Amino acid sequence: MLYHVLCDPIFYIMIALVFCMYKRESGRWELSALKDVARGTIVGTMLSYFITSFGISFNLNFSMLMLIPITILFTAINPKWSCFAYVIPFNFFLGQLCEIFGYKFIIFDLPYTEFIVFIGMLHIVEGILVTLFGHENPRQGLDYNTYEEVTMLNKFWLVPLLIVVGQDGFIPVYTILGYGDTVSNHAIRMRSTSMGSVIVIYGLIDVGLALLTINNIIPLSIGLIFVVIGHECMFLINKIQVKVFSRE
Repeated sequence: MLYHVLCDPIFYIMIALVFCMYKRESGRWELSALKDVARGTIVGTMLSYFITSFGISFNLNFSMLMLIPITILFTAINPKWSCFAYVIPFNFFLGQLCEIFGYKFIIFDLPYTEFIVFIGMLHIVEGILVTLFGHENPRQGLDYNTYEEVTMLNKFWLVPLLIVVGQDGFIPVYTILGYGDTVSNHAIRMRSTSMGSVIVIYGLIDVGLALLTINNIIPLSIGLIFVVIGHECMFLINKIQVKVFSRE
């Protein structure tokens, strides 16, 4: 699987993008970028094996391509909405709304259960990376909400995923997982470990929701609603943790 990634020219374009992101954030960026590209690539390859073992495959069609402009629109409104945890449920419920009024469009015909597993796996990977490496290369900065000097954490991991397409084909799909946080004291390692654990738990919950929908224990609509609620809960927990760690 790693061979498909290393032989793909887009992989090296994505590496250059990660380098640019690190260069913008820090003066000492070369080693950080190299390490995190390597880490993300290794973890992404391992995740690809897990996705394949779940029997998840995608048929590339016009419906999936339509996710691109929706994601761009959501990103323009609010960067956090660029996550598939928002895009996929929005696409599903918009399709359901159209059907209520007697319209059925092929662009809403997507493998939603597989996407829930995909979202969960991505967050598990993100949580592991944040837990292990999120504390690295902290830098001092200014919190523009409180105007206090804080420790800022910014990390980017290039995670290539090999998605099964059709019967025996693979296509590399690339995502850059980012982690940004602020710490007003010296509990940097504890902060990243705590938040990373929360992200992993959310990812496991998503995989569990997918299994429940596959076995018809809960409706797909309920599963997708909880995907969104769970993601919002992560941000709520993050805010609570910021206050707790600030007092310590």
